[in-house]
Amino acid sequence: MANDNRESWRLVRIWNFAREPRAFELAPPLDAHVRLTPTSFLATFG
Repeated sequence: MANDNRESWRLVRIWNFAREPRAFELAPPLDAHVRLTPTSFLATFG
């Protein structure tokens, strides 16, 4: 999906949100930057 929508797609990592928020953003092609290995997935809306 990221490669098909390069102009509008970004992977954003946010961490340490409560104390000192930090973030970085990666643009496709993602495999040029990182190796993504799925380990688990959970998404819920209440």
